[in-house]
Amino acid sequence: MRRWILLIVLLVLTGLGTYRLFRPQEQATPRVDPWSALPLNTAIVVDLPHARSALDALTNSSLLWNDLGAFPSVVSWERLGQRLVNVFPEEQDPSILFGLVRQGGGTVASVVVVPLVGGPDPTAIQVEDLIDEKDLLQGNVVAIRVDSVLSDIHVTLVEKLLLLSSDRELIDEMRERVVSGSALFPTGLQAARATLARTADAHLMVRSEKAHRMLSGVVQADRLDRTEPIAGWCALDISIRPDAMLFSGLFLPEDSAIIGSRGAQELRNAWAAMPQIASFMDQRPAEGMIPLWRASLRDSSWLQLVEAGFSGVTCGSGADEQGGIMHWLVLGLEDTTRSQEMLRNRTGARAVHRGRSMISDPAAAGLAWGLVELPDPWCTIMDDRLIVASGQAALLRAIDAELDDRTLATDIRTMAIMERHAGKAQRTVWMDLGHGRDLLKAWCASDRVPDALFQPEPWDQLGGILFQVRQVERGRTYVTGSLQHAPVTRPLRQDLWTLTMSAPVARSPVVVRNHVNGTEEVVVVDSLHRMMLVGSNGKVLWERQLDGPMKSDPIQVDRYHNRKLQLLFNTDRSVYLIDRLGRDVEGFPIKLPASAAAPLAVFDYDNKHEERILVPLSDGRLLNHDLSGKEVKGWKAGDLGGKAIDRVYHIRNKGKDYLLTVLEDGKVRTLDRQGKDRYRPTLDLGPGATILDVEPGSDVGTCTILFLDGSGTVKEGTLKGMATAWEIGIVDAAAIVREGSDPQLVVIKEGRLILLGRSGPIWSVDGPFGCTDLRVFGKGKELLIQAGCASIERLHVFDGQGNVRAPENLRSIHPGPLADLDQDGSPELLLVTSDGKLIAHRLRR
Repeated sequence: MRRWILLIVLLVLTGLGTYRLFRPQEQATPRVDPWSALPLNTAIVVDLPHARSALDALTNSSLLWNDLGAFPSVVSWERLGQRLVNVFPEEQDPSILFGLVRQGGGTVASVVVVPLVGGPDPTAIQVEDLIDEKDLLQGNVVAIRVDSVLSDIHVTLVEKLLLLSSDRELIDEMRERVVSGSALFPTGLQAARATLARTADAHLMVRSEKAHRMLSGVVQADRLDRTEPIAGWCALDISIRPDAMLFSGLFLPEDSAIIGSRGAQELRNAWAAMPQIASFMDQRPAEGMIPLWRASLRDSSWLQLVEAGFSGVTCGSGADEQGGIMHWLVLGLEDTTRSQEMLRNRTGARAVHRGRSMISDPAAAGLAWGLVELPDPWCTIMDDRLIVASGQAALLRAIDAELDDRTLATDIRTMAIMERHAGKAQRTVWMDLGHGRDLLKAWCASDRVPDALFQPEPWDQLGGILFQVRQVERGRTYVTGSLQHAPVTRPLRQDLWTLTMSAPVARSPVVVRNHVNGTEEVVVVDSLHRMMLVGSNGKVLWERQLDGPMKSDPIQVDRYHNRKLQLLFNTDRSVYLIDRLGRDVEGFPIKLPASAAAPLAVFDYDNKHEERILVPLSDGRLLNHDLSGKEVKGWKAGDLGGKAIDRVYHIRNKGKDYLLTVLEDGKVRTLDRQGKDRYRPTLDLGPGATILDVEPGSDVGTCTILFLDGSGTVKEGTLKGMATAWEIGIVDAAAIVREGSDPQLVVIKEGRLILLGRSGPIWSVDGPFGCTDLRVFGKGKELLIQAGCASIERLHVFDGQGNVRAPENLRSIHPGPLADLDQDGSPELLLVTSDGKLIAHRLRR
């Protein structure tokens, strides 16, 4: 049992949320459908319609999955999923069904179904040599051990369905269901499956009445409802985000008349009445509670009060500093005067705390019907809310929290989560997993859940689990929810993540796109010439050795024209093309006949997927290769007459292509596609020039080069003309700002940071800035100007209007790019420290 307990608890958190929402509050496919193989008692199903993409998103970009990876069972299930996916060719994205089945004695078994239709031939099936395909073809059941954490898994092959289970008898049931063509769960399942979105990363199906029985084996009986759950299916689409899993879908009860329409409620009033130690809340409307109270309230005055009307009820629970559990019940009052009079007329112990009258009233315990435990109810009225607490200490805590502004509504971390993931709803169930570890431990059956499961890591990295009923219409209940990554240190910590490197970072990191899940990842190279790809969750996905320092930023290309991207770049010695798993693509690396003089460039002249890679060499040659790694036929470029100082630029003018390069003596060469001189410029940049920008003109002769000459003077000139200096004179550093039609530069001159146009300064910021590493990232409203001072490890960051965007003590030895790694709409700034840390830093808006 304990080998499966983590998976059960994680799904319990999800099941508990969905279940609490729906308890009664008043009386194309393969020839054999893979779902038909699931056992009849299956309670929870996770469907991965695109398993390779989903597992990639989880392992490579999910901060939440990183947190859960602290549990060995999660890692084991991830490995099993990856092994099943690897059965298929890399270009295929198979589907996988995972299910949990409750068995006798409260035990839980797992099942997996993998359809092979359209996939590999059964004779080729192997799971990393764990399965002998001959046994499968003969219809045998094979027992395998994936790792030491999971128990033996039994595997068989029936009708091109690969069936796996932790229970040998379930394999027989699954096989029988497939062979006999038995329909699975005829009531409601097909209708629920029809509501699932094809574009979702995953689907979660919960059969409410069976999930309830499964929960009863883990959660203490007094935490579950006194009534039977509403029978039906909850069908949820799952979207995997770096910092959360988002749920949305429908609950379809077998009897649509059970759930009626209710009005939506605002959340903030409830949050404002709960102390910050509350880590669980269940907010529900007034409708549905009245029949329950009529059955449980023995005191007529309390029953008259609630029947007179109230706006809703919220229960909350939390653990105090000593691990004691406190509970609160909050009712929104519609008649405050009448409620105050009723309390004054009650008999019972009384007290006053900070001007608030309190009364002990055992009869108020009936208000907590099936919600929270109120062993020693104490009551008070604050504003338009009646608060009933589980004891006098709990009520004092609630009063202090409101008077001292220490409620959940004033907790920055909690409200940031709610503002992003919650909204107006008819019903809300929420638990803060980061702060609710002790509460969750108290709720779980001690003989079923080991104490080791509740160690601080990774619970203090989790945010909360949230489910809401948004709308009830025609027997369908619309549900949304989320499971979040939100460390308890937030918002004090401004860093999304920190990665400690084993050697110093050698250059500014580069952001690239993951073509599988659309997230952003980071390429970083250290001083030992090791290249690493870092996922958006801060996890190193792979590492490989290069033959020298990276000379060009990686460029993403699609060699096979299948929307799968590779990384193209060069060192002094080689040109590399690396796939997203860190492997060399066929034909690469290209060993250069001489050292590279400059970064490579890649062009697709006619947008026909005929890319050309051009690499200037130190001996004056210019190499031209295609994406297969072969030399381009017809290329005649020989000696350029000198060593290039920068990459090759491509200009297209009047249907003709020009390849422009500048030599170290300042002369400019323009070549055609065959490497022959196409135009002879008269412009001479002089020795030691640095190119800032190349702009096309009305013809090739009016093409403009903006540059710093050998003395640091900003100049520009057309190919057919002479270079002229801008009025700013000599500067210490300069970078191009691509905003609008006219060029702009950001420069450092005499310790001042200046944004400069052709007509003069636009704005300036006094320093002193002793920086020489000046770079611009982003554009528009997200434009950032960064001045890096490696000698003192300081990074100055400004927006396009010269406003400071980061504190003056921001540490980084390299300017870094922006990337919305956690997909929250706000970019992170990548920092590099001298002690070998790569940091994804949240920029304050």
